[in-house]
Amino acid sequence: MTNSGIKGNKKNLSPLKILLVTYSAYPRIGGRSTYITLLKKKLEEQGHTVDLLAHKPGLNEIYLMGQKSVDKEEIRLEIEQKVRHLHQEHYPHLSPWIRWRELERYIFEEALMRFDLSDYDLVHTQDIFSSLICPRIISNKPIIASFHNCKVEEWKVNQGRETKSEQELEYIASEEYLSVLRPQKVIVPSRWLKNAFVKLGVPETQCTVIPYGLEIEAYNQKLENHVPHFKEKQKPIILVPARMVPIKGHTFLFQALERLKEEDEPFECWLAGNGVLEEHLRQEAQERQIDDRIHFLGGRHDIPTLLAEADMMVLPTLHDTFPFVVMEAQAAGVPVISTAVGGVVEMIAHGKTGLLGPPGDAHFLYQAIKSLIHDPKLRHEISINSRHHAERCWNVSLMIEKTVDVYQQSMESWREEPPKYRIRGATFDLDHELLERIPRLPPGDVYTGKIVGKIERSSHQEGRETVVHLMDISWITLQSTRPDREGYFTFENVPPGRYALMAVDGDQKISGHTVVYKDQVSIWNVRID
Repeated sequence: MTNSGIKGNKKNLSPLKILLVTYSAYPRIGGRSTYITLLKKKLEEQGHTVDLLAHKPGLNEIYLMGQKSVDKEEIRLEIEQKVRHLHQEHYPHLSPWIRWRELERYIFEEALMRFDLSDYDLVHTQDIFSSLICPRIISNKPIIASFHNCKVEEWKVNQGRETKSEQELEYIASEEYLSVLRPQKVIVPSRWLKNAFVKLGVPETQCTVIPYGLEIEAYNQKLENHVPHFKEKQKPIILVPARMVPIKGHTFLFQALERLKEEDEPFECWLAGNGVLEEHLRQEAQERQIDDRIHFLGGRHDIPTLLAEADMMVLPTLHDTFPFVVMEAQAAGVPVISTAVGGVVEMIAHGKTGLLGPPGDAHFLYQAIKSLIHDPKLRHEISINSRHHAERCWNVSLMIEKTVDVYQQSMESWREEPPKYRIRGATFDLDHELLERIPRLPPGDVYTGKIVGKIERSSHQEGRETVVHLMDISWITLQSTRPDREGYFTFENVPPGRYALMAVDGDQKISGHTVVYKDQVSIWNVRID
């Protein structure tokens, strides 16, 4: 370990070697990736060494960024039969969905075991999987976790309760509960998220609320240096920077825009983002006859540039923790219309720093957009208030200072506190602490469906293989397969529910979604150019 000790003064923390760990792919577009990038950059500016361990974007490899990578398929072939045997021996009552999710977590765990992590002073995890796993395999250094959402609440909003059994819902809750309990310290960006974890049974003292931050000066510089997309705006621009997934509520915005167009209100809507619903949303825009007012901009890394031209930002989300885009809009002085969900209510004072309404309410969105189109005084007041609020509350220096304080507290105390969890040895074993919490209910009838599809490629390149990933709504990979020579693939025995799919061909990725029903076949065909 590089750090010999902690000096008495909190401000004189010796340079640390820090490992950030996330199950998610990195880099990617989204709040968690933005947080990781900013945290890494600012810690390195303070003299710390920061490495990152994550999935590569294609989800086929896990890598220590800029260094070693591990192939997931090799690990799956090594442990799959062992995991199946142990599940059958100790927990034969587990549903197929739980077993799939378990296998994926153990693959990630085994991958982490293949990296030499001995030289790090502390590990900072970023999600449920990494926070469950790292305390099982790392015993000689503190583990701090940051959480960016509550999956139990997300499953509720995504109608997971309609398709998940009592056993599976308990598994989701237990998985999240233990992932928050096992690390020594937990950082959350909002009071709402802390309270959500307390409802799960986590002690209040486990979580420290540290809101996200922005580099305000650098952000303002980007706004000043932007190059306009249009020389002259013809209509008010509504910017919607959000992933195209069900939880972001695009369909309710489309209902509001349809009504605004019927009343001949002037607007253009820019959708900045991509995701599994993109094709569906394009079709919905055509069906509602608003496609001439909507521009699909794809995934973007230049949100400040888009905000510099926008008249308002709309985030019609059904569930959110502490969206970065709200902070970015406020820093840019762009009025925000959003919903009173999660931590969003901690970011926006209705009528002062934005407009808030109920989730899933197209009428509220219609009224709010119309009021900002026609009330320049309101737009100006919200713009001024938002800038002042951002400068006062969203300073990244405060985020880093408080985070480093948590690091220091953890390093000072971890030797005095015995682990609250069972440390796994070199030999693989199941996570019995988690699985013993799951009700041993009778298996009952197991209903399944099937997903079939075809991947069409415009050209074939030697050495490139296409892989199709099947994921649940929390973006955990459940199964992966390779299409045959003609491009056909099948996922058998899939429990009913909503799923995301991703086809990866070299550097190209296409994602989509499907719904599986009992005893039915769902079809997903895509073309990769």
